[in-house]
Amino acid sequence: MEDLLGCIQRDYSNFCDKEYVFYLENSININLKCKKENLPHLIGLHKLKSDYSVIRQMVDKNDYSITPKNIFDILNEKNITYNDFAQCASWTTHLKDRMENFTYENVDSILRKTGMFTFIYDPKKTKNNKAKYVLMNKKSNLFVHLYIGYDEKAKHYYPNSYVADKEKDSNLSRDTIKIIKTEIYSLSKTGKVLIEVIEHAKIREIKTSIRDYNKKNKELYKQIRNGNSNVDNLLNDINALVKEIVSKYNELNNCNDDDLNNKIKLFLE
Repeated sequence: MEDLLGCIQRDYSNFCDKEYVFYLENSININLKCKKENLPHLIGLHKLKSDYSVIRQMVDKNDYSITPKNIFDILNEKNITYNDFAQCASWTTHLKDRMENFTYENVDSILRKTGMFTFIYDPKKTKNNKAKYVLMNKKSNLFVHLYIGYDEKAKHYYPNSYVADKEKDSNLSRDTIKIIKTEIYSLSKTGKVLIEVIEHAKIREIKTSIRDYNKKNKELYKQIRNGNSNVDNLLNDINALVKEIVSKYNELNNCNDDDLNNKIKLFLE
């Protein structure tokens, strides 16, 4: 059975050749790139430095022999596994939840969210002074947070931290910033290619139209049950909504929003 650290590395590698561009309703665009060296901090490896000299070397800015880029190779060479971490003195439930919930499915899902939060740094409440934005998802009894920082030198955003907690981070803005759309690019040495567009704003519009359709449909049945035959206006509204919903959905092209796809399936039945 593959060690969890190996699973985490494999799952994360799926995002290292991609760029995610989030177009926010406040006119800010966030270009997020995941790099190999981001992973150790994402899963909280630095919190185990008191138990592992190799991790102490990794966080030591004056020691270049072990870095975030090669730390997992070093751990593998020394046969240090997730089970070893789980038995050390500095191990916590926080780290357990953080690492065990770092899966491809969870990260992919959170990167497809329709909104994000602004991170409000308060030195009295958090040590994280790098995060700018946060994507969040609810999984069972945990709030899964992906913190996003900005690399001034590289001029792009990067995944700063990944935390699964029973409480929503209190440093998040009260309101979410809606994402208009997310573009996903495949990266290579020769450039980047657009591979997917998630039209969040259009998806929201379609869901709103489906809710309006359901309301008007219920009103139509109510009017008919009450013996009211003057329902021409309602029928016209319903027919117009049907055309609008089908037209807008067809414009999406290969919609990957499971919630909308299920709603459309029920709508067309």
